[in-house]
Amino acid sequence: MVRHCRETTLTKKSGTAGSVLVTFIISPQGDVKTATVKEDTLGDEALARCLTQLVKQLVFPRRANTSAANVSYPFTFTSEGWLPAGQQEMK
Repeated sequence: MVRHCRETTLTKKSGTAGSVLVTFIISPQGDVKTATVKEDTLGDEALARCLTQLVKQLVFPRRANTSAANVSYPFTFTSEGWLPAGQQEMK
């Protein structure tokens, strides 16, 4: 799904690298209530919009007796594609 966002929005900017930090709130029921772009080093509005829409579709396990969870997730893109958080680009 992230690959789809990149392929459909950055096709005219091949080789572009950077990141989009999306912050979102997960309700105790597991659905995403809000998702917004906090930082965007790529400056691609279509990509940012695609990523926030993607995050809003996610469903997490229900959590009993707890409040909403605030999450920040960095979507990092290299010239080769998407790099999941916590992984480093191979050189």
